[in-house]
This record gives sequence, C-alpha cells and structure tokens, in this order.
Amino acid sequence: VVTDAAMAHSGDNYLSIGVTDNWAVFYSEDSIPAQFGETWGFSGFGKSVSGGDGAGAFFKLEAKDAAGTVLGTTGDVAIAVTDEWENHSIEFVMPEGTVQMAAVIVASRWDGVACDFAFDDMFLMSLGVLDVIPPDPVQNITAVPATYYNLVTWADNDGEEGETYNVYASTEPITDLSSPTVDVVAVNVLEGASAAVHYLHNPLEDLAVTYYYAVACKDASNNVGEPGSSDGSITNTAKGVPTISLTPPAAFAADGDLQEWYDSGIMAFELGATENSYGAGHVGMGTVDSDEDLYGYFWTAVDDDYFYLAAEIIDDDVNTDASSGWWTSDVVQLCLGLYDQRGPKHVGRQRGAEPDYKLYFTPEGANSDDGAGVLATHGDGNYFHEVFNPDYVFE
Repeated sequence: VVTDAAMAHSGDNYLSIGVTDNWAVFYSEDSIPAQFGETWGFSGFGKSVSGGDGAGAFFKLEAKDAAGTVLGTTGDVAIAVTDEWENHSIEFVMPEGTVQMAAVIVASRWDGVACDFAFDDMFLMSLGVLDVIPPDPVQNITAVPATYYNLVTWADNDGEEGETYNVYASTEPITDLSSPTVDVVAVNVLEGASAAVHYLHNPLEDLAVTYYYAVACKDASNNVGEPGSSDGSITNTAKGVPTISLTPPAAFAADGDLQEWYDSGIMAFELGATENSYGAGHVGMGTVDSDEDLYGYFWTAVDDDYFYLAAEIIDDDVNTDASSGWWTSDVVQLCLGLYDQRGPKHVGRQRGAEPDYKLYFTPEGANSDDGAGVLATHGDGNYFHEVFNPDYVFE
C-alpha cells in the first residue's frame, strides 16, 4: 500500500501491485464471516501504470470452511485495465459449507512483459441471500459411448437463467450423491452446454465398465436441486492407464541410471503435447512443437516408508538458468494427491484425511512447494539429477 495522494483515485493511499514473468496476490483480511447462499460483490477502481495493453490484472473471490479450506472460487477473473481509473467488479454466490470468505487482487503475466497496476476505493460487501428455492430435477439424461469416454447429455431446466450443472457417475444406480460409489464427472457446466465428457480409465489394462449417470442443476444463487438420473446404464471400454506401483524396483538406487525402472515392468506415465497416458495431450501454456521439443516419462512407486519417482525428459534445449527463479528454468513440478479421487474434487491443496502435495525437481534438489523446503539434495543418496542437454533425468 503506497501513500501518494497525487496517484490515488481518492484520499492518500492506493494499492500498487505488479510483476514480470511471475504472479503476485493481495488478500483481504484473513477471516470475513460469510454463509451459504449469500451473494458477495467486490469492486473498485484500477488503472495500469506500466503502459502496454493492460493485461495481467484479475479479481477473485474465495469461499472457505471453518478450517480455511477453499470450497469454491470465481477463479482469476480477468479485468480490462487501461491507463485511466475505471471501476471493475465481480460477484460470487457462497456455496454450501461456507463460513468465511476472502477477496483477492491478482497480478500475473508470463510473456516477458512487465505489468504494474494501481487499485483504490475497493468495496467488498454481502448483498444477502437473494434466492432459496432449489431448481427442479434435471430431465432427459442419456449417455452415448465413444472411444474411451461416454458423452453425457441432458435437457437444461426451463425457467432458470445463469444456472450450472453438476454431473455424476456410478457403477451402481444413483440414489444418494454422497455414496462412496458416486464419482463427480464435471461441475459448473454452463447453461446451454447440456453435455459433459466422462473419460473412462482403469488401472493398467483396458476393461469393459458399466456406468449410471445423474445430473443436478445449481441455480444462480447456488441452490442445488435434486438430481435427475439416467433411465439405465451404459457399458463401454475404459482405457488402461498407469498407476503408482505398490512394488518399488528391487534394486532401486538414486543414481540417475534408470535401468531398474525399465526392467521393473512398472508402466510409466507419459506426458506429451499431442498425446499422453490418458489420451490426447494438453499444453497448459506456451508452445510445444513436437515430442522432440518436450516429452516426459515418469515412473512412480510407493511402500510403507517412501515415495519413489524417476523421470526421463526429452527436451531439445534444456534451460538451466534459474537466476530469475526456479520456475523460469526447465524443471518438473509434480502435484500429488494421496486419497481416493472419487467424489467431490479439491479446488485447492488440502491436508488432513485427503492430503495434497506439490513438489518440484531442480538440478540441485527435490523441493516442497508447500513450505517444507528442500527434501533431498543431488547426490545425497535420496536424489540424483543429470542434465545432458538435450534431455535430462532424475530419480
């Protein structure tokens, strides 16, 4: 927060936030009481002070339970900032279980262009509970089989506006969405889409699987109606995908020689731009020209004491310059959840009975991205990293 009456929209103070190839966040106070069904609005004046196109500014609202676990969020909502003071706003309806909420201003840009913003006269308030009537059950739920997935379709509810749809699957007829057999296929499917893809996966080998489906409508005030169900089941083939092996390689040594993994019979997770172990490839940001440009093989195992990981990365130009931060060099980042993934999906990393972990692996060591620091260093017997350029390995 900067004191400069000449710059501020009004008064003496304003928020200055900006980055280059990085992100920055500014949170409201830690605990703002909120409750299920309330509509919260967040607004204020913003301007770009770095010139350029003004891209990289976002607002976000988060709903949390009593423990601070994020239950729902707007995500980073981009706002069109110019070099003039202009008002921007977002709204969010608190989901079930909400006890507290937070408002966030985000600056994030990764294309080498600096972004710098000023914000002032920010206003956060509850607009109250505007609607408590749940929508009707969804009708005409069907599924059509395709290669390794089912396309689930339904008819949008008449009389609703701005509603979304949650889609569920189970190997048994769905009578209770809290049943451990019920998996969440998709949430917050937008009005008008009327379809969701259920990708079918099975450990290691292709297998014929049978599923029943249900869809529930959530109105614009976050009221969720009773689910409608498909009339029957559908059988299709699930794709065999890698798993974390329960049997580590017998001769494991963290020495960069991956021969024990090649000989183990453990199926590697493969990650590429055009295809991966689960089917079509996906590039989250940037450009990957081919499998020679970037492709990864990852072997994993676990026992009572350790988590084991080996990686072989095909990369035609390995960048090891981390002078501007480890994330600006070529590294592997791993997000791992040690729990049954069926049921409601996490919208952020959690601890407790369903722990999530985020790790990254540099030439110097294996590191926690959750605040635990360095977990192992290169050559200490628990970690080894070697760059060949092209390509690198670690285990």
